[in-house]
Formats: sequence, structure tokens, C-alpha cells
Amino acid sequence: MATDDISAAVEELAGLFGLKEGVAWEDYLHLLANKDAQGCVQRIALQLGLPVAIELSYVSKRPLAGHAPAFETEALARTDWTGRPMEGIVAQVAVPKSIPKYGTAALIGYPIRVRVGEECLEYPTTFIWVLAHELSHVLLVCAMHPGKECEYYADIVPLLLGFCDLAREGRKAERATPMGSFAGVCSTTYGYLTDSQFAVAYCKVKSLIESRQRQRSGLLTQVAQVRRKLLNARRKLRRFREFLQHLDARPPQDVRPNEALRIVSFHALNYTDGWETAIARTERTVADADACATALTHYTGEAVERANGFAYGLSRASQDLEQLSTAIEHDLRILRRHVGFLRRALAALSLKREL
Repeated sequence: MATDDISAAVEELAGLFGLKEGVAWEDYLHLLANKDAQGCVQRIALQLGLPVAIELSYVSKRPLAGHAPAFETEALARTDWTGRPMEGIVAQVAVPKSIPKYGTAALIGYPIRVRVGEECLEYPTTFIWVLAHELSHVLLVCAMHPGKECEYYADIVPLLLGFCDLAREGRKAERATPMGSFAGVCSTTYGYLTDSQFAVAYCKVKSLIESRQRQRSGLLTQVAQVRRKLLNARRKLRRFREFLQHLDARPPQDVRPNEALRIVSFHALNYTDGWETAIARTERTVADADACATALTHYTGEAVERANGFAYGLSRASQDLEQLSTAIEHDLRILRRHVGFLRRALAALSLKREL
């Protein structure tokens, strides 16, 4: 595949499966260190969006004479120019033809057989990378993707779904090899992307994820800004009520007729209902937007569109709050002119205590 093809494949698959932020390596490595390969593979499947039930079995490092080959194919191993495998494969996943479609309830708990070599713990990050690659084939089959058998696509999918940095570490395994009277190092690359192709895919995925992270950060910034405006509007509304109650208890003597009429109108039963409704509605919008942004670690098209919707809603809410605060402040100025200095100072002190 050419460089442009790799980049296009990343964008296409990201549109289908979305993007996930990087996995915590230590969680997977801890499972392998405790000889819980079953739990590790199950976790890999869930990270890839496969709610299947992994049925793990082991393949002996030294199969008995006369027995069937350990693995049915050597497709997982890189090959040299003659087509001969350069390294024994360490895992194999069987994909049933009847497997349910991606995203359906029937896929939950569906059994998937995974066979791993006994030497799987020798290179833990490589093992995780290889299993992520193989389970990506399962994902592509479930999604009925035309490239379900394409090894390049199976290399790209894990990068999109959280294994980007782990892949850079695990796709190459090195081991000491005797070379006559010297000790050499043999490096094996697992996967089908060349180093240059992997670099293109890696940088493209990182760029897309960083773009989504900036969008998420922007949404959280909007949430914080609107919350500050909400706090300001609530404070003004509370002060409006306090000052009005103060004037009711101590009616002013010298009030201009037009201001007297305004103060009388403030006592209408539903005078502040519109303000309260607007504030409550904006509070719900802010809470929903905050929940959306906080939980946004899987950047699917639907999730990004939802986040964009909240960003637009917060922008509108911010403008509405500015108009609301201006309206409350206009009425507050009338009340403030007839409230004594001490009362205003006490109200200001009360607000400072909240900060």
C-alpha cells in the first residue's frame, strides 16, 4: 500500500470504528505477569469493541511427533522473500462464518476460540500486539468490511482503538542469537506494515486523536465558562430577591413615580419565573455537556456529532445568560438605589464567602 493509501485507510476505518485514547499498558502486562493470558485477551477484545467470550487454549512449544501442526496456518508470521516464515506464530484466532454482526446483541458472549503458544509471556507487549491484530480480523468480519482479510487493515484497526503506542513497542521483538563465537541480536517485526508505512499510520492516528482531544478540551472549557455565567446569574437573582425583601420590610420614602411602578411590578407572582426557567434549563444543558465531555474517550462519529451539538447549545446558552444577567442587573440597579450602604455591604460580603 502506498503512503496515501495508508492515510486513506486510517480515515476510513476511523469513520467506521471511531478512535480511542491509549490503553494503560500496565493493566495488560500485569495480567500476563500473573499468567492470566485469558483475562488479557478478553480485555483486548473488549477494548476493540468485541463483547465476545474468549475461549483460550495453549499450544505446546514442542509438539509431539505424529501430532497435527500446532497452528493450522502460519499467516501470522512475517515471511521472507521466498514466502517462508521467518518466525513461528504465537497466536491464532478462529472466526466462525456464522459470527453475528458488529454492534448487535447477539455478539455479546459469542464464543471465540483463541490459541496461543506457551512462550507467549516471553515478549508480553508483542503478544498483546499480535492478539490485537488477530482480533481486529474478527472485528472486520463482524462489521462485514470488504477488507476483513486484509492484513494491512488488521494492523491499522488496533492503532485506532487504543493500541497505538503499545504497537510501536510490541511490533518488534529482539532476542539474543549465537553467531559463531559472538552473540548477536535477532529482531523480528510482527505485523504487515513496513516501518515507513507504520510511521505514516501512527502519525495519522495520533493527529486524529489529538484533534478530537482538543475538541473535548474545548467543550470542557465551554462548560466552565457557562458555569461561571450561571453562578453570576444565580447570584444576581438572589440579590434581587434579598433587596426586594429588604425594601418590603423598610419601604423607602423618596421614590420616583416611574421607579415605584417598577418596584410594584417586581412583586408580580410570576415576575422571576422566566429567569428561573432559563437558569434551570441552562444548568441541565451544562450538566449533560459535562457528562458527555467527561465520558468522551471513544470518538465515534455519533459521539463527536453529539459533542458538537452540545458545543452549539452551550454557545447559545452563553449568549442567553448574558442577556439574562443584563436584564436582572437593570432591575437590581433600581433596587440598589433604595437599599442602604450597610445592606449592600453585607450582600457583597456574603458573595465573597461563596468564592
